[in-house]
Amino acid sequence: MSEININSDVLVIGGGVAGIMATQKIRKQGYSVSILDEGEGFEPDPCYKFEVANYYSQTLEELKKDSNVTWMDNVQISKVDGMCGDFKVYLKSDRGIEKKNFGAIVIATPYNYIPVFEEYGINPNENIFSISHLSKLLTENIEIKGTTVFLTTFNEETNPVSFKNILLHAIELAKSGSRVYIFCRNVKSASFGLEKLILCAKENGIMILKSNKPPQVETEDKIAKVIFYEPLIKKDIEISPDYVIVEDKIMPNEKNQEISELFGIHLDSNGFLQTNNVRRIPVFTNRKGIFVVGSAGGIKAIPYLFTDAIDVSCEIQELIKDGGKVEIEETITIDHEKCVRCLTCYRVCPHGAIYWDVDKVAISSLVCEGCGICTAECPMNAIQIKEYSDDKIKEELKNILDFKKDGPVVVGFCCKNSAFEAVEGAKTLGIDLPKGFKAIKVPCAGKIDIDYVLEALVKGADGVIIGACYKDNCKSEKGNIFAEYRIEHLKKSLSQIGLDPKRVELLNVASNMPIDFCVKLKEIFKKLEA
Repeated sequence: MSEININSDVLVIGGGVAGIMATQKIRKQGYSVSILDEGEGFEPDPCYKFEVANYYSQTLEELKKDSNVTWMDNVQISKVDGMCGDFKVYLKSDRGIEKKNFGAIVIATPYNYIPVFEEYGINPNENIFSISHLSKLLTENIEIKGTTVFLTTFNEETNPVSFKNILLHAIELAKSGSRVYIFCRNVKSASFGLEKLILCAKENGIMILKSNKPPQVETEDKIAKVIFYEPLIKKDIEISPDYVIVEDKIMPNEKNQEISELFGIHLDSNGFLQTNNVRRIPVFTNRKGIFVVGSAGGIKAIPYLFTDAIDVSCEIQELIKDGGKVEIEETITIDHEKCVRCLTCYRVCPHGAIYWDVDKVAISSLVCEGCGICTAECPMNAIQIKEYSDDKIKEELKNILDFKKDGPVVVGFCCKNSAFEAVEGAKTLGIDLPKGFKAIKVPCAGKIDIDYVLEALVKGADGVIIGACYKDNCKSEKGNIFAEYRIEHLKKSLSQIGLDPKRVELLNVASNMPIDFCVKLKEIFKKLEA
């Protein structure tokens, strides 16, 4: 057992709707919250403004009266050290740099908005502007009347959040007497309340026109002419509106890349701070104690922002509890006599659990997810997971191969989150696994050392399979990548010494795919029997 000190203060980054919602829920759990804004300002995101303007202003007013909420305007994060329970965040402001400690961090960076003027080859003017500018005009009670055309993006699909924002503004204008058109590639209805809103738009006389062909916009003396191809009548429609309102594309915050590097968080392919991994849903990142909500993790409808705020407050309560000193059972150890301080483990750990402690490498059992990537990559075998030590796995390997062979024998090193669950599922469903298949549970495919595979072959296995998660579905995010890399190199080595590389295979499988897994296993056995 080891004793650590857990800080009970929480940092929230981002003053938009998601950040304010999260702050409110975390405060209700009794924790002090520092909410940081790097310059966007404490105001609702434009795409949510029509829905939550009153809620946001009331909540903001309520929180500003709370002495346990610290507001940090125009403050920048210059450096982040530490880990779950005791993050050390260095904050830069006009007062200089100061260090603050937090037990958990919630990232709620607001969206960026890019009007699609360029897509239509037009420039903004007093008659042509973005929907966020329209929102500002309506907030200031500036009258917008006359024929209005809303243009969505045609180069790619718009999203339900953006489309809902367009509908809300269009209905507002229609109710004030404007004639309103919405030109879109597809109508988005698969989100909370959108079908009802679309019907409301039609009831207010709004024309929603679809086409795969983007409209043409011609401008002269600030007056626009919009030419739209109507596929039903197979003709162009010409409209000379008083106003043209273009969609704001919702994009990840431009600071997400910087935050990713500062906090060691993996980005998704779009630039949001939560990878497209089912194991990260709803608010988790690859680093324990660092959460993302709402706009930081993806484009989400308002109800999801509420549930994110509730989820993150519950997760923080489970993690921090009352703070103070807590005892943590050590699940992973380092033999410092073997360790040569090469820092390979530090570089490969996807969870930030490994750190430098005065003069040696240390691993936090609180932060460690137990994937075992570091144990397999350590050149000195100095790191061991207690539950899945090398000795235990090799002893299990010896036991399962200590029998009289009757046909091919295949050892399967199966990830406990995917392939091993598929094996157990097959047994539950009464699906016959090949007689000679022997499964060994491992915490992650990233834990599978080449030594295990070679040991299995030396002890008499005819084949070895590594059961790994599918790409982007690995709990450690990189375990299956490391496993694939090792197996590729092992296959080349087997070929060079005259052994059939097909005796070793990596199988990607999900926990709910026992039938598919069994089919793949039987194919491998057929090859070995041939």
